[in-house]
Amino acid sequence: MAVATVIGPYTAGEIPPPIVVTFKDSAGNPIDFSQNGPWTAKWNYRFYGGAFISRTAVVEAGSTGAVHYVWVAADFATPGDYEAEMWVSNGANIYDSIPFAYQVRGAVTGVGTPAPPPVNGHVSTLLVDGAVTFSAGPISVPTGSISGAALAGADLAVRSVTVSSGPYVSTAPAGSISTSGGLGHIADAPAPVGTTWQILTATPVTAGEAPFTINGNTGSNSGPYAGTFNNAIMRGFNANVPWNNGGPITANQPSWAEGFEDNYYDPGDGSLGCEWYIQYFSPNHTSQTLKRPIFIRTLRSLNTDYASYVRFDIGTDAWGSMDIYAGVPGGTQLFNLTLAAGFKFFLPGAFTGNLIATGIIRAGGGGGGVQAGDVVSRRSATAGAYFFGDNGSAYLYFDGTKFNLGTGGLTVPGGIGFWGHALPGSQPVAITAPTAPSAGYVQAEAASAKTAIDAIRAALTGAGITA
Repeated sequence: MAVATVIGPYTAGEIPPPIVVTFKDSAGNPIDFSQNGPWTAKWNYRFYGGAFISRTAVVEAGSTGAVHYVWVAADFATPGDYEAEMWVSNGANIYDSIPFAYQVRGAVTGVGTPAPPPVNGHVSTLLVDGAVTFSAGPISVPTGSISGAALAGADLAVRSVTVSSGPYVSTAPAGSISTSGGLGHIADAPAPVGTTWQILTATPVTAGEAPFTINGNTGSNSGPYAGTFNNAIMRGFNANVPWNNGGPITANQPSWAEGFEDNYYDPGDGSLGCEWYIQYFSPNHTSQTLKRPIFIRTLRSLNTDYASYVRFDIGTDAWGSMDIYAGVPGGTQLFNLTLAAGFKFFLPGAFTGNLIATGIIRAGGGGGGVQAGDVVSRRSATAGAYFFGDNGSAYLYFDGTKFNLGTGGLTVPGGIGFWGHALPGSQPVAITAPTAPSAGYVQAEAASAKTAIDAIRAALTGAGITA
């Protein structure tokens, strides 16, 4: 972005000599406007934050690249800070000059006498022809008794002006209250409930871009807190969109703002609370509304306790994600949560703490488990497996019909019991299932298992091994 060239300052009422701008190419040579014509020129200027005013300029004859603008009295009618640019075009090519900045000061022609005199320390009427310096403060001024133009160039760096019944509304052109000397504080009385009041507006240099604003709003609470009010301050880009009841709003541009609320009643928790959030509206202001990636609510009625609700919202698009880094840029990613290709959760290293869950733990989704403390392994609706160690063949697997063990035997120090019949627990016993399950009912299978166990018991007894 080019740094503005400061010209002036000027005084209201004067008409200085024409301003001449020489256009040059990238090599530093003047552009020959005698070629490829006709060429037209404009001098565009505005108050900082106001609308541009366009005046016709003159392209000088010859190859000097010079363009000049002849000032008129209206250019210096209102004191304030201005910015301007010279434009030249032949339809095919358009050239823009470096930006210019200048100040128009009020003409000092005397200060009128207040009428009537101040009453109880209040100024009822103050007529100012030029700049005025406040030597004492704060000063309480009835609404409208000081026009916006009268405050141009006023020294408010260390003083405050309080409007006694507001909000203060200036009928002077935008920019007539100059902040070049430092604007300390202007306190506005609250606007009517449900109406936005503007505190600060900063218009970007980019033409047509939405302004950055700080604004306030007061809303009525409902339910058991009807008759109380919630006051809010919103600051950010196109920040008036959420309220849409006063202040500048730029269509077809998003709203991105930080909000503070002091006393919002939420039917969800039935309490009054203070809230802070970052809030987004889509460019059309309707498709995506009140989207808050970060939201914090703290109950305000607790003196001996403290409770906050903190919410992070990464949206529903696959692009949404949340990361925690140790040092950025170039830091280590400690945590990642993303919606890409379904839900993903990432930790870069081993989890070394204790994982405590008070409910059911399910691996693989589904609805398995009966009560808190259950652990569910789900390959499908009817099958699951648990693996032990790094050996892929050490597992306990249920295939939907029966349980299967991986490699290795089964050691049961306490013995194995079937309907009151127990194998000895003093010796490891390897049990081999029949090659083909018996047909029939579960009772038949149990009887077959008992027969096998009795045979094993007899063999052990014959070897001198007893329980």
